[in-house]
Amino acid sequence: MAAQNIIDYVTIASTGNAIDFGDLTETAKCPRVGASSTRALAGAVGSNSYNNTVNYITIASTGNAIDFGDLATASNQGGLGASNSVICLMFGGNSSPSPNPQIDQFIIATLGNATDFGDLRLVSESSEFVNEGGGAAASNCHGGL
Repeated sequence: MAAQNIIDYVTIASTGNAIDFGDLTETAKCPRVGASSTRALAGAVGSNSYNNTVNYITIASTGNAIDFGDLATASNQGGLGASNSVICLMFGGNSSPSPNPQIDQFIIATLGNATDFGDLRLVSESSEFVNEGGGAAASNCHGGL
């Protein structure tokens, strides 16, 4: 899959094809995402191999993404995101020279850089983290899993 900057949306209340919403500030391949009811975030956006840019869009109106802040560690594909109505967590991803173990926290309503939420756990004696590809994330009003 090639990196792209396209943002599409679908109106869930009716059947039909996706419609153009706008564009990210740069291309991205498998960005980490999360949202509240008013704002959506996309992390690890950028044209470099490893990047730390986080974009946001206002869900109620179509248009291009705007810079939100930065991830703590530049990384690329393989990371995940989960959110509730207040906080968005972005975690994992490949970084150089090793996988990124940090869990970044963003307050969705406030622009700014990541704060440290914690780290992903070790899954083997070789110190590999749960974030090198595949995986899934979900959340409810209490937190991400």
